[in-house]
Amino acid sequence: MVRGVITLMLVFCVVVQGITQVINIDDPSTYLPSEIKKIKIGMPLTDFISNTDTTTLKKDLSFEYLYTKYDETISGKTISLIACKFDTPENGKNAEMPLYEILITFNDSSTADKFVAEKFTGFYRTNDFAEKEWFLATNKDYRLLIRKNGPYLMIAASMSGTEWGYD
Repeated sequence: MVRGVITLMLVFCVVVQGITQVINIDDPSTYLPSEIKKIKIGMPLTDFISNTDTTTLKKDLSFEYLYTKYDETISGKTISLIACKFDTPENGKNAEMPLYEILITFNDSSTADKFVAEKFTGFYRTNDFAEKEWFLATNKDYRLLIRKNGPYLMIAASMSGTEWGYD
C-alpha cells in the first residue's frame, strides 16, 4: 500500500515537472512580444540607458526611493506602451539596478489574449488582481509573476530587494 502511494506520488511529480513551463530569462523572445527589442528582465539600468534613447522616454521618479521607471509610447502593430521598472539599491542589494518589472499595454484585449496563449503554456489562476496569473520558474534565482488584465500585461521578477522580492 505505502509503496503504491509513493509510486503514485513520484509519477505525479514527474508529470507535473514535465508540463511546468520554465522561462529562459536570457532569451526575451520566450516572454516578451517581438516588438520589444533590446531589453530583458534582469538587465542593469546602465545597459538599458546605453541601448535606448532615453531622451524620448518619460521618466517617472514619483517613487524614486523604490524604483526608476521609464515609459515608452509605441505605435506598433500590437503594442501601444511599455513601462520598465528598475530597482534602486537597498541595503547593498541590486547595485546594478536591474530591470525587474515590465508593463505592456497591447492595442486591444484580443491581442493580449493571443500573446499570453502563445507564450505562457503553464497553469494559471484567476483572482482579484488578474484575469489570468502565472507564477513561472526561470533559469535564474527568481520566479516570474505574470498578470494579464484586458489589454494590460505585467511581467515581474521576484528578485531579492525589489517590491516583488520575498525578503
